[in-house]
Amino acid sequence: MSRFLFALPSVKSPVGRQFVDLAVRLEQLGHNVLIATHTDPADTQLSLGLGRHVTVTAWPDTDGTTLRDARYLFGLLRSWRPDSVAAQFSFVNWALVLARICGVPRRIAWYHTLVEQSAADSDERRAVWNLRLRRRRLVYGCATEIVSVSRVGVDDLVRIFRVPRTKCVIVPNGIVDEGARTSSTAARRVVGAGRMVPSKNQMLLVEAFTRLRTLVPGAELVLIGEGPLMPVLRARVHELGLSSAVRFTGKIPHSEAMAELRAADVLAHPSRIDNCPVVVQEAMGLGIPVVATDVGGIREVIDDGRTGLLVPPADVEQLTRALRRVLCDDDVRRDMGAAARRTFEERFERSRFVDRAAEFMLAATTAATRSP
Repeated sequence: MSRFLFALPSVKSPVGRQFVDLAVRLEQLGHNVLIATHTDPADTQLSLGLGRHVTVTAWPDTDGTTLRDARYLFGLLRSWRPDSVAAQFSFVNWALVLARICGVPRRIAWYHTLVEQSAADSDERRAVWNLRLRRRRLVYGCATEIVSVSRVGVDDLVRIFRVPRTKCVIVPNGIVDEGARTSSTAARRVVGAGRMVPSKNQMLLVEAFTRLRTLVPGAELVLIGEGPLMPVLRARVHELGLSSAVRFTGKIPHSEAMAELRAADVLAHPSRIDNCPVVVQEAMGLGIPVVATDVGGIREVIDDGRTGLLVPPADVEQLTRALRRVLCDDDVRRDMGAAARRTFEERFERSRFVDRAAEFMLAATTAATRSP
């Protein structure tokens, strides 16, 4: 029986919840799991229905990077004595370094966000460069393996952080199957979802939608999320006279966001840079075609012309034409949606992640504990 410690920002987000399912699988196989997260542990333990060999404990602070977090984690490592530690996002910093100091055989970082994306969305570029140097020289040097959700992420790790490619493993995210939605009767609703920051480039979608409205009368745009650029986007929508056709939901619970997505005819994802966006996989699971920019790891998710359409970044005309094609051609919309759903079932449904991640975790942990 092995002991696993997961250091996670949240277990209620789509990305965090997949590790809960992984913990349950490991428990079913006879192992113990401790999840350290910034979530109320009692609420989490009850709401997720975890078994007696999966325990949830709360970090003192929100991002896992303070000295209080370090002291807390050091205590967990000394008392729990795990065979393997896996961490996400900023939680990797203390988790991997202290796990190495404490002699944990297996130290795994999960890599989700590309460095260029962090740099594009950061108000403090120096902080991004410090992150690159710290992760390259210290944190990733303490990792025995680094899991990326895409091939592009592996390239990022090798090129920017000088991580040996042999240390990298690819395990795509796994999404809960919400079931395919029923076909819509009036194809006119475009949905965009994501934090309103420079890398997501929702302004390109607003500009494309202005042109789309002249080609598809009655078209609607729903923008899900919030962020520092939300006032700018609202002002531009008002300036273009589109306030009656564009709806901002703000930050809403995930269940409500999925309901908005289920009512969409097409998901538009116009990022400047992105890795493996969860919302694209969620749309595919619902059987909704995706129009996205051909950047980062999106091509690894979308099969251009079959499950969706890819357009060059920052090209408003091609984005407009692609959206019009999906909305105005019933056959294209139906066939792409069906193909997207099949691809989701084959590659991105949650059980696929759990199977791959559990096999990887167990195989490498066994090898690490056997090593001299």
